[in-house]
Amino acid sequence: MIIPPDDARKMRDHIKALTPENPIAELRHRIVMPDGQIRWQRWSDRAIFDKNGHVVEYQTVGRDITEQKQAEKALQDSERRFADIISFIPDATVAIDREGKIIAWNRAIEEMTGVKAADIIGKGDYEYSLAFYGHRRPILIDLIFASVDELKR
Repeated sequence: MIIPPDDARKMRDHIKALTPENPIAELRHRIVMPDGQIRWQRWSDRAIFDKNGHVVEYQTVGRDITEQKQAEKALQDSERRFADIISFIPDATVAIDREGKIIAWNRAIEEMTGVKAADIIGKGDYEYSLAFYGHRRPILIDLIFASVDELKR
């Protein structure tokens, strides 16, 4: 097993950063297996110091997190594809999650409202209605989560 140079440098810096005030830290890094496969590991490290502040022992626990890293990458790729698709739809498009936070704001709605996606993605509390009404209030998209009684009103 080989640790890539950048990761080895991070490991050295990680160990050097352990102090009596901050004796515990976590590090994620790559390793290259003998067959060339890259795996990811997460290490939780604790330095034990004597009364003079010198390291007398390290305790460390490692875990292979390759599957987790692969799942994170797949999710990021999927989110990027989703954002690219939404961005190029010619119709003004906005999407919110169950908490009412904006998860998509495409180019067409940017042009319509003058509000950039980077300035509004992740915001809630009816932030999207400001561009249309000048104040916060529910709009049509909010009906998707409304109860039958709310819809009747």
